[in-house]
Amino acid sequence: MIFLTGDQHGVPFVGAKHQWVRARADEERVVLLTLVRAARPYVPESERVRIERTSQRLTLVTAQFGYMERTTIDPVLAACAAKDLHLDSDETSFFYADPKLVRARERPLPAWQRRYFAFLTRNARPLPDDIGIRPEWLVELGVEVAI
Repeated sequence: MIFLTGDQHGVPFVGAKHQWVRARADEERVVLLTLVRAARPYVPESERVRIERTSQRLTLVTAQFGYMERTTIDPVLAACAAKDLHLDSDETSFFYADPKLVRARERPLPAWQRRYFAFLTRNARPLPDDIGIRPEWLVELGVEVAI
């Protein structure tokens, strides 16, 4: 199980509402994958990924790309394999949060900002499509984001 997450120290979108995912995570190896944009144009392949094994079943992977590079999943999988973390198999599943925007109860954004943000979100390419994750590997989880 590979979770695409912006938070290197947690999986914010897996809560009480996703019981199936939590039950499956108890049985499998979990990888938290964070993609980071570096402050330089290119990142050498030797510095592409940083792997931190926190336990036998939990691994944190941080992948860096320069601002002139296209972010894709293939160099990340190759760099992980070079460091003895094999993620490229038919049993690999990438979990991705597909956010649904809802009005926050406390201190919501003004309506015009919420509509504008919803417009931008609706017209953006989803991250898995942008980085080239194969459709058969992708599991999208619905989450509500209050704004």
